[in-house]
Amino acid sequence: MLCTTKKLPKGMVEVSCEIPLDEIKNELEAAVRQLSEQKPIQGFRPGKAPADVVKARFGEMAVYEAALPAVVRKHFVKAITENKIHSYGEPGINVTKLAPGNPIAFTATVAAVPDVTSLADFRKVKVAAKQPVVEDAKVDGALKDLQHMHTKEVRASREARDKDKIVVDMDLSLAGVPLDGGQARNHGIYLDEDYYIPGLKEKVLGMKKGEKREFTLKFLDTHYQKMIAGKDVGFAVTLKEVYELQHPPIDDALAKTVGQESLEKLRTLIKTNMQTEADEKERL
Repeated sequence: MLCTTKKLPKGMVEVSCEIPLDEIKNELEAAVRQLSEQKPIQGFRPGKAPADVVKARFGEMAVYEAALPAVVRKHFVKAITENKIHSYGEPGINVTKLAPGNPIAFTATVAAVPDVTSLADFRKVKVAAKQPVVEDAKVDGALKDLQHMHTKEVRASREARDKDKIVVDMDLSLAGVPLDGGQARNHGIYLDEDYYIPGLKEKVLGMKKGEKREFTLKFLDTHYQKMIAGKDVGFAVTLKEVYELQHPPIDDALAKTVGQESLEKLRTLIKTNMQTEADEKERL
């Protein structure tokens, strides 16, 4: 890992890192397991699909994107520790290089702890304890995650619809020039979820196997790749497969797949576990 640091105005510090491929191997392997757990592949247990099968289904770029948070977190912490930077708050991250087969590079801007000249009298400081509350919406979210884990993907011989999964080849370009790392093969897109590129879902609805569409979409100003943030990017998309997603109902039968007698008991167990975790965090 090659990292450099630079002091910025107002007590900020910029950390720039480039991590070679041999140092992100573990994160990429973990990302493969994560993808196959979150989006089970027919014929394999969740988290057990081979790497080549996962890459063929979702595209290698999806693996890199899934590994990115862990890579950035690990090497940012390592960089500030080795450089003895005492920071606080969430760092601002800008990914400058993310493409299959290449090193991952990013810059992080973080606030440094100012030098302490005097300490407050801790005996006069009082902190009121809070009682965390687990909302039903969080329990519902956990149940939906469980539902997605048991979703079946059935190949469909029709046009792509709103609740399907599609597999595409996708090529991105900026001002007619192919983007570095903007090529994705056998890339999976779940049309029942919000895609990270706004508007893409609407552009591919109605496509059929073998059909190709070209269009332009504007990336968000907050996109992690600054070179395309807020810009119009060209897309060339070829649809290869359409899969109908068959979600099991959230009911007693689903609860029994995780060893609970009923949905009511599963909800109670999930809420109890969430409450215990929230209480422990509050105590810390």
